[in-house]
Amino acid sequence: MVLQAGFPKRKPLSRAGRVWRLGVAAGALGLLVYGSAWGDDDLWPFGPMSQYSFRIDPDGEVRALWVEADLADGSHCRLDISNADDVGVARAELEGQLDRIIADPQRLATLAEAWARLHPDRPELRRIIVGQDVVELADGREAGERTDVFTSWSAAWSATWSTVPGAGPTDPVPK
Repeated sequence: MVLQAGFPKRKPLSRAGRVWRLGVAAGALGLLVYGSAWGDDDLWPFGPMSQYSFRIDPDGEVRALWVEADLADGSHCRLDISNADDVGVARAELEGQLDRIIADPQRLATLAEAWARLHPDRPELRRIIVGQDVVELADGREAGERTDVFTSWSAAWSATWSTVPGAGPTDPVPK
């Protein structure tokens, strides 16, 4: 046996091995094409993650969802919805449910329940407000800002209401 320095000799891939690898590559490529053309986020990783793949009209709007809360100790805070550990759901999940939350603000009670489970050492959420900061664009440049407050839920009064988008933060329930 002769030993040579350098790369070890490799056995060529058999015909069956080449067919197998090409078949797997073609199948993965086919799934990617199908997912990109007709799929949605449920097909990930073979479908698009739409929250990262959208275009904003140069004369459109950029919206950033926010959630604020009044706590049982009288303090007020903005909840960290970019961190699912804060309220039990992530920003994308809330954005995906925004129409349902606006239609039925009582759904926000589940955020208060999740907060209580995740933060037993912190004051309970008594009131939750959902809104969006909106940056208006003109020719791709910032042309104005506004705040839309969509809905609020109060544990103390079990009251729900909606405000007019663009009206800014309001406090229609007495404390």
